[in-house]
Amino acid sequence: MDNQIKEIASIIHKYNKRADIKVDGYKASHLPISFEACFSHAKNIQLAFKFYQDGSKFGLMDVDKTLTDLRKIKGHIKKSIDLINDLPLVVKLPSNHFDMMKKLGLNSENSKPVLENFKENLVNFDDVYDLLVEYVKEENFKKSKINKQVLAVVKESAVIWRAVLNRKRPKYINRGKVDDEFTNYLSSILKTFNLEPDIDNAYRNYIKWKESKL
Repeated sequence: MDNQIKEIASIIHKYNKRADIKVDGYKASHLPISFEACFSHAKNIQLAFKFYQDGSKFGLMDVDKTLTDLRKIKGHIKKSIDLINDLPLVVKLPSNHFDMMKKLGLNSENSKPVLENFKENLVNFDDVYDLLVEYVKEENFKKSKINKQVLAVVKESAVIWRAVLNRKRPKYINRGKVDDEFTNYLSSILKTFNLEPDIDNAYRNYIKWKESKL
């Protein structure tokens, strides 16, 4: 199993304990989850890091970089089309054309050479490019400078802290005081991703995002 997942699962399990809780005035007990269940939640944190680290899921994006990267892609595609056009005819019109179509799972009734089909798809990117640029500009993504990788990990870790470990919200949200256990919990998990931010500020950014104040 992934060593990072093992490490995160161990951290979650460390803060996994029996706790007395009140629900509508009635007392109850939160029982610790199994160590195996900790692995499942550890995977969720890792997935959040992988899928949310670019910030787009949070409505945050480096718009200028995105537009620059799209222009680079368009430039590379133009070069690719030029290179295809410059290929020798024997390569562009191979004798085993239909066999290639079959192996690639393309429509065998299409008489166009494989490279010609590929080139047409590249040419069509011009239309896609214009739509993507329009989308990026019109969606009005916020150009936040906060570390989106940190936000991704904090978001999922905070959900687990409250929903799975049944811990209280950090004290400093209500009273301006740091909750040492929560701080250590977050810090330990972030370190598994080689991230060591200001935990207090990182969690405040998460709360601001939740309240649409970022």
